Amino acid sequence: MVLAAQFVLSTLAAYVFARYRFRGRDVLFMLVLLPLMIMPDVLTVGLQVFASTDQGIDRSIITAATLLSAAPPLVALRLFQRQFVQSFMRAGIR
Repeated sequence: MVLAAQFVLSTLAAYVFARYRFRGRDVLFMLVLLPLMIMPDVLTVGLQVFASTDQGIDRSIITAATLLSAAPPLVALRLFQRQFVQSFMRAGIR
């Protein structure tokens, strides 16, 4: 059920982002893609570490690892999002 709802909402969001120009579109597009790019396991482990009592875990290392794993896809998306969307539009037109 969740997969079907996510598929329908993602399809509708893709149509809106491809067809309409509006203020804040790029930021909203990034917010829509963010949960799809970051695996839930990464967030779950990170939240469990911060919620647990002190068990000798170095939280700065966990935070740095989370940032290092999440930053490259976000930077790549920001740099190439226009080309990524346009490639889909060109493929659909042909």
